[in-house]
Amino acid sequence: MAAAVLAALLLSPFVLQDVAGSKGVDWNGLSQIGAAYGFTSAIVSALALAGVAGSLIVQNRQARAEQVQGCEVPLRCQHGGVITAPASGR
Repeated sequence: MAAAVLAALLLSPFVLQDVAGSKGVDWNGLSQIGAAYGFTSAIVSALALAGVAGSLIVQNRQARAEQVQGCEVPLRCQHGGVITAPASGR
């Protein structure tokens, strides 16, 4: 699989040159479209990174709040102490 990807990357300039020579492709126009796509992709990636950072901040605040409340086992705190030790008489 990796060899096929590497081969495609190495051969792509020759294939593109052949396509451009036979069909008269406007490479300047395609270059501008690619640059616009790259800019848009960078903006979307930055927004996604900001979302991840925001969720980490919220998780950190929740963990600190649980520590302040004295919850040693978060699962027990979430269920209001419903979890108990099993009965030993069976």
